[in-house]
Amino acid sequence: YVVTVSVDGQPRAKQKYEAIGGTPDPLDFNLPGAQAPGAAPAALSAAPSEGGGGGKGSKEDQEAQKKREEALAKNKALNDAFGAGHTALEAKNWDEAITQLTKASELGPTQQAVWASLAEAYQGKAKSGPSAEADASYQKAFAAYDKLIELKPEDAGNYNNYALALAADKKLVVTI
Repeated sequence: YVVTVSVDGQPRAKQKYEAIGGTPDPLDFNLPGAQAPGAAPAALSAAPSEGGGGGKGSKEDQEAQKKREEALAKNKALNDAFGAGHTALEAKNWDEAITQLTKASELGPTQQAVWASLAEAYQGKAKSGPSAEADASYQKAFAAYDKLIELKPEDAGNYNNYALALAADKKLVVTI
């Protein structure tokens, strides 16, 4: 963001501000003295401050900035792995989908979409591969569904998809 401070309708200061991670980071301005009417304020011609706040901060601010940057890098890696996994899933490249989605599940262990996609990838592999390997793939799909249900037990769709996977593996037992 570029933040401009105006006093009496006249711009007095301008700074670049990078909002990261939803954590409040103070933005301090040192407003220059009174300017002649119509003259451009000195702060507008100066280069904007880099980083997310009023310049270099304390050691705590720098550590917080480093943590935000690490969180952003982790989120980018998660999004990249999920995106690659989802692309492989759509292409029915089960092994690549499983590799990428497993990586995404390690980076974002509470992301429901990752676990649902991972379960789908294991099911796809089970249905397309040799029957000797199908059981192991179904077991991993069931484990992914278990995690998904643990994360969101109120979602009936998760139970339905789990039941469909059990039926596909001929493990669904109906008692009346």
